[in-house]
Amino acid sequence: MKEDKKNISNCYRALLAQVNYLDGISNKKQDVKDLYEELSILAFYIMEDDYESIMRTINEIKELSRKIEESSSQGKEKTSAFNLILQEIKTHLDYLLLQYA
Repeated sequence: MKEDKKNISNCYRALLAQVNYLDGISNKKQDVKDLYEELSILAFYIMEDDYESIMRTINEIKELSRKIEESSSQGKEKTSAFNLILQEIKTHLDYLLLQYA
């Protein structure tokens, strides 16, 4: 159990790192701000060990990431680095879903 919490904590830190990197290359700062807000909410639910809220928030972040990816596909932001970061975020979210499944 202790190892699971450590893995979840490491995964959350990796998510923050990816969003920080996304912040550096994104022209749409509101999208990044929304991701930070959702991650803060997720952190709270993880600390509270609120399974249902964790699952709901992870899915909300995945949906937000999908919308960001779709909205960026028409503009200059559509770079391989941008898409790679969004895929990394989704991968970390999938890992968290597996940890809580």
